[in-house]
Order: sequence, then C-alpha cells, then structure tokens
Amino acid sequence: MKTFFVFLFFLSLFFYSSASDDIESAESLTEGREIAPLPQTDERINGYREDYKKPKESLIELPKKYRKKEKEKEADKKKSTEPVETFHETSLLPEPLKPAEKPKPKPGYYGETFDGLRDGKGKLILENGDVYEGHWKEGRKEGHGIYVYANGIKYNGTWKNDKMDGYGSLIFPDGSSYYGEFEDGAISGNGTFKYADKAEYSGEWKNGKWHGRGRFRLANGREINAVFCDQQIVELIKPEEDSE
Repeated sequence: MKTFFVFLFFLSLFFYSSASDDIESAESLTEGREIAPLPQTDERINGYREDYKKPKESLIELPKKYRKKEKEKEADKKKSTEPVETFHETSLLPEPLKPAEKPKPKPGYYGETFDGLRDGKGKLILENGDVYEGHWKEGRKEGHGIYVYANGIKYNGTWKNDKMDGYGSLIFPDGSSYYGEFEDGAISGNGTFKYADKAEYSGEWKNGKWHGRGRFRLANGREINAVFCDQQIVELIKPEEDSE
C-alpha cells in the first residue's frame, strides 16, 4: 500500500512538472506582447482645454499715435541693420517656383455649441497636434468620434464621458491594430489585436492586458489557447476543451 501511494505522488509530480514546462514554453512565445498605455485625451477646465484659450501676448495697448511712432522706429532699425545688396546678373533670373504648402489648421474648436460648451457635432484641433472630430455633449466627447493623436495613433469608435468606451478600433503607427470593446478609456472586454509581425491575439481583455480566455496565434500558424491573468498564462486549454 505504501508503495502505491509513493507511486501516485511521483506520478502527480511528473504531470505537474510537465504542465509547468508547457506553460513556460508557451510564455516564451507570448513575451513582449504587452501594449503600452493608451495616450490620454485633453485635460479640461470647465469643458475646455487649458491651452485652448490662449492669453494675449500683451495685455497693455498703447494709444494709436504712440503705436505709430513705435512702428516707425522699428522700421528704421530694420533698414539700418539690413545688408546692402550687390547687383549680380543672376539676380535677374526668375526664382524657381516652390510647391504651395497647405496652411496648417489653427488650433481651436469648429462646430456646434450649447450654453457656452461644445455640444453636437464639431472638430477640435489642439495645440499639441491632436485632432478630434465627432459628437459632443456638455463639453465632453460623447457618442461616435475619431481621435487622431499627434504621435500617429488613431481611434475610431464610441466615447462616453470624454473617454473611449464601447466598440471601436485603434490603428498604431507601426501597422498594428485593435478592434473590439473599450471601457473607461482602456481596452477591456472582447477584442482582437493584430501585431505588426502578423501575430494575433483574440479573446478577453482587462485594462489593456490579456485577461480571461483567449487565443494567441503566431504568423507561422502556431496557436496557444489559454486562460490569462494580467498577460500571464494561468492554464493551457487543450484542443478538445476548446471545441466544447
């Protein structure tokens, strides 16, 4: 009887070590797949960005007659400091035409408002280069909208209380992309992330990490089905279990 229990102990130890080896092997394939935290949208003061209302360069304005004299003095200074041009035959040649540059849109809000706040449809261009175009409610992004960040990330989806919430898609500068659910400004729920190297994870998420049941597939076709917790493998799922 004692021999039988010793046999069971070593048998269970063998299966445990084998399962641990399988998880370690699978984790080596999923390393480095974490997603950097998504950039936050603009901070607001009473529904507006702090840098949306830019202060004037000078709050003191001189009377017109003094301003005229100041301008004349500045013009005289420029003339005295300008270098004397010498005549060259080449100066008669016309300068080559330069392609017309498109004027950059000025930062600000262009759209519908209500009671002094952005409300309805509108476009917001920020000082840092971010651009949002979509729906607003009481000064906050609400409903469907497209946000293009200055760093090249593009979000197209629904918003709630100024944050990504609901269904949407993310496209990153390196070619990777995500489509699925968002909650409170983070990837949470069910969704699929396609990496730049053609690998793909499809399954459950929580706060931007693999969390729950999911499937990870490499570009060469190899798959890992598992239960994840904060991007770590908790349990591998066998093919027969996956089909149930």
